[in-house]
Amino acid sequence: PFASLAGGGTLSLEMELLSRLTGDPSFGQAAKLASRAIWMRRSGDLDLLGKHIDVKSGKWTETLSGIGSNSDSFYEYLIKHYTLFPDDDDFWT
Repeated sequence: PFASLAGGGTLSLEMELLSRLTGDPSFGQAAKLASRAIWMRRSGDLDLLGKHIDVKSGKWTETLSGIGSNSDSFYEYLIKHYTLFPDDDDFWT
């Protein structure tokens, strides 16, 4: 099974909000771990992210990088997360 870059990162915002509304931090923590795991798999040469990743192995199944479908939402949600939750230091460390 694989996930698109966008799909792997877009849940951070929704799950962090769910954690804050319910008082259960596990939702936000799980989504942050997923986003962080993707971010840590940037290419060694240019620090770019692929478009599709195998969710079990953590290896990119499509290594092409760019802005557009399957990619842009990941970056968009990083910005939105910071804008809505600037106090969320755990997300950025």
